[in-house]
Amino acid sequence: MLRESLRVQSRSAGPFAHTARTWEDLLEIYPDSQYLLRVVADMRWMSGAHISALELYKKVREKDTTTGYKTENAGLSARLNHSVLQSYKYNPTNMSKYGSQRWQSTITSDNPTELLAHDAFTPRDYQDIRNVWNSLSEIDQRKYVNYLCVETQALEGAALFDDATTKKLVNTGFTNVEIKNNNIRGGEITDCADAVSLLQDTFKTIEMVTSSAFLDEDPAPLDIKTICDLHLLLMKSSRVLPGTSSSGAQGSTVVVKYTHIGKTRQDLKFNVTAKQSGDQAVGHIQYCPYDVVDAELNVFCDRFNYLIRQNVDPFFVSAWSQHVFLTIHPFEDGNGRLSRILSSIPLLRNKLPPLSIPIRQKQNYMTSLDHVRL
Repeated sequence: MLRESLRVQSRSAGPFAHTARTWEDLLEIYPDSQYLLRVVADMRWMSGAHISALELYKKVREKDTTTGYKTENAGLSARLNHSVLQSYKYNPTNMSKYGSQRWQSTITSDNPTELLAHDAFTPRDYQDIRNVWNSLSEIDQRKYVNYLCVETQALEGAALFDDATTKKLVNTGFTNVEIKNNNIRGGEITDCADAVSLLQDTFKTIEMVTSSAFLDEDPAPLDIKTICDLHLLLMKSSRVLPGTSSSGAQGSTVVVKYTHIGKTRQDLKFNVTAKQSGDQAVGHIQYCPYDVVDAELNVFCDRFNYLIRQNVDPFFVSAWSQHVFLTIHPFEDGNGRLSRILSSIPLLRNKLPPLSIPIRQKQNYMTSLDHVRL
């Protein structure tokens, strides 16, 4: 694998992305290798991931003071990020851009105990749903999880398969499955191997949750490290993906999409906005400023840990978890997919199936998530 990666031509976006993932994986195994630090830092810099590239250049410089690898840009980058953060948080001229979806702290606006008291949620009888789910064979439950994996990737615009391929993936799973590039009828991913890898990562993450101590009578607490570990597993094959190549006077330029995995936006000093959903929607949604992501996430974990130990409507806990996690938007990408996995925990603890949103319900789902923030 290493020998093959060295022969990849930089003008080929697909193989270049695969090579970048290989070197990233090697750096996780050998984090002190000077050579790997430099190679991965260069690839990140080329991909536009400048903050994380500078972190690696700094490590190179610490080990070799004769190296001048771009560390002189670190101070400028820090000042620029501070300026962007202040504008994002406080500049009133941005109000029109973000419309009615200005950031509000979930610590003060989404306290679940206050919501429970206000709306008088009470535990409900889900025995019929439990009976149906638990009457399914292990094979059929696995097919449901396969379907969940396919739909959650389609929902996020990653890969949308044709109907025949979707049925095949649901019935046979994602190991040794044979599909072709033309079986993908939409989404950012056009390579069938990449698409299947994403499905495998999703399945492994759900498996990790369903077999973990989260489902014990005295569940293990959710914390930022666990969330980052889940994100690392879920987005492993999404770390570097081929983008759109362009041609110009200097020749062909390879574009790859680099996604930081297993690190919150506070580590990356990275803000996120998104367009509101719906045909009539205007403006953008402003998510949590990066400098308070970890504080918001810590409170989310504390409240989540409290709720799953209480005799509370599991669908309320699931809905609250997804709303708050998405409002914080702690990661650069993968927030929607991870939110649905985390919000499946209270359902699984009550012997209910994990959460799956069919692609046909995408518009209603996205619009509802936007409206609940108003």
